[in-house]
Amino acid sequence: MTERKQTPDLLGELLGGGASGPTPVLAAPPPRDTTGRQPASRPAVAQPAAAAQPAAKEPVSLAPKATIAPRRWEYLVISFQEYRGWRPRYRNGEKIANWEDQPLLHDYLNQLGAEGWELAGASAGRALYGSRDEYQLFCKRASSAA
Repeated sequence: MTERKQTPDLLGELLGGGASGPTPVLAAPPPRDTTGRQPASRPAVAQPAAAAQPAAKEPVSLAPKATIAPRRWEYLVISFQEYRGWRPRYRNGEKIANWEDQPLLHDYLNQLGAEGWELAGASAGRALYGSRDEYQLFCKRASSAA
């Protein structure tokens, strides 16, 4: 059997293993010229070996430093029906009394925002609670209950 040629452990050196000595740095090849002209030759500049090896990084811990309680949310589903403009008709499945006198959609959203609700989603085209409440908005806010 013939003896194998000894090759440097490049992967080990890159990963921070035992380096057996300075690693030579090869110059990058010149860019390809597609115009057919001969490129001017440039001398290759060797970099110092210290610049070629990346600095060893300390391991980063992915574990949380402190336990944070998950945020709890409360949700609100509002269904709207058209009556001289789009007005809220159902709130979490319960019919709103005198819904015909409720504010229009944009004014109602301003009221919800003042109460701390934020819009989480919207749906259109199919009645959810009544026969004609075709538009629903889904809101959420941080729960005050622990």
